[in-house]
Amino acid sequence: METFVFGAIRPRPESCEPEKEPEPESESNSKSKVVLRPNWDWQLKPLEDLTPFNAIPVPFLAMTCSSNFPRPIDIDDDDDDKRPLLTHLSKFSLDKYNAENKGSNYEFEKLVKAARRPVPRGTYYITFEAKDATDTDASNRPATTFQAHVWNKSSARKKFEKELPVVKSCSIKT
Repeated sequence: METFVFGAIRPRPESCEPEKEPEPESESNSKSKVVLRPNWDWQLKPLEDLTPFNAIPVPFLAMTCSSNFPRPIDIDDDDDDKRPLLTHLSKFSLDKYNAENKGSNYEFEKLVKAARRPVPRGTYYITFEAKDATDTDASNRPATTFQAHVWNKSSARKKFEKELPVVKSCSIKT
């Protein structure tokens, strides 16, 4: 007699076959099987040295609301309001670097590239060039590349609440 449970018909226990244990493989049989696994090292090699400062465009399918990949910022547009903000944040982080490292006196030169992270809002990874102000000949000074991780709290809050940015790190790029 078949039973009817929750809308599914279950066969009689006599008609079901008992479960059989799988037969153990012999050593000679297991040696003949070769399992090929793909080697992805060649694809992962470029990603080993990738940092948030080296942000790459995020693939479209990876841009979900739960992803927190750093996204590059186009700083070539002169019309955009991002360039003055990034310049301000770079100068602020450079002032903090000069204050922490006694004897260093760098002046901001130009922006190189920048990236932002969506969460927390207002997190920027900025690469910029600065020159040492202690050199007398301004044209002969070599530019030093800096990387700064800055959290602009005022962009995360309402516009009337102005807070100083928090410099998480600012160092010479190695």
